[in-house]
Amino acid sequence: CEAIAVQTMCDSCNCKEFLPNPWKPEKCINCYHDHSPNSQTANGQQGTAKRMLFPVASTRNIEASTSTEDNLSMTPPSFPKRDRLPSAPTSSNSTLNESTSQSSRRPLPKPPGKTTTKPPQNENQNEKAASHRNHIVQELLTTERDFVKYVKTLIAEFLVPLREDPRGAKNPELIFSNIEQINGINDVLLKHLEEQMASWNNDSTKIGNIFLEVGPYLKPYYTTYTEKYAEAQSHLTECEKISQFSNFIETVTAEKTKLTVRSLMIMPIQRIPRYNLLLEDLVKHTPSDHVDMHDLEKALKKMKSIADDINTAIKQGENR
Repeated sequence: CEAIAVQTMCDSCNCKEFLPNPWKPEKCINCYHDHSPNSQTANGQQGTAKRMLFPVASTRNIEASTSTEDNLSMTPPSFPKRDRLPSAPTSSNSTLNESTSQSSRRPLPKPPGKTTTKPPQNENQNEKAASHRNHIVQELLTTERDFVKYVKTLIAEFLVPLREDPRGAKNPELIFSNIEQINGINDVLLKHLEEQMASWNNDSTKIGNIFLEVGPYLKPYYTTYTEKYAEAQSHLTECEKISQFSNFIETVTAEKTKLTVRSLMIMPIQRIPRYNLLLEDLVKHTPSDHVDMHDLEKALKKMKSIADDINTAIKQGENR
């Protein structure tokens, strides 16, 4: 674009080609006369500066000899109009906008980083099932050891001393029923479990076959103990009325067993239901194609049958 300057006809020097003074914009660059409306000329009169807008480039073409006031009314030269830049086609703009909007919708690529490959879901489930199966078998072994220990405590600390010295009680062995038979069969069960766990392999070690072998002995022994349990509790209550007997029971409980005789006597009643819970959980977390699956299902069915017989025996004992 052309620079526009103010052309003023100076009254002092009659100069008509005026360029703005960069240092003093109100003074002529030729004569440095003040052209401001409040200034005075060299004759003491107020300056009469006439201002016109002209392009700087065209003011230099004006003849210097022209001094009349009419020259100030001359029309400025015309300049060719600039051509406008052609506008882009509308269709291409719309296409560009559409492509831009589509590209903006695309998700940004993820920055490169460490890629972790997740194992298949089936493998994770199998690993969890195997870990849980190991935990169940360990719990089975641990609880069996505790159970055998408490049964032996009941026999060693209460049954055997009272058999040798009844402490004034009649037939104290009735209190303990056939607890020695239960101790014998659970000793066998514990031995088999320990042997299997010594060379434990989650894929090949079997547990179900142990219960299938021991189950036929568990049923009669535990059923007999359950049937006589109510009678044994009643006989214990009668014996505790004898001071010598009751003092013996209290002393052994406080100094040796830390558990009451009744707490030890009820453990065989609770053991078969505990087997059922552990075997159910073991079947649930054993693969269908496992070598132990068939025996586990049969063992669970056998233990449930024993539990049903025990519950029936309890009801019969309560009705007596």
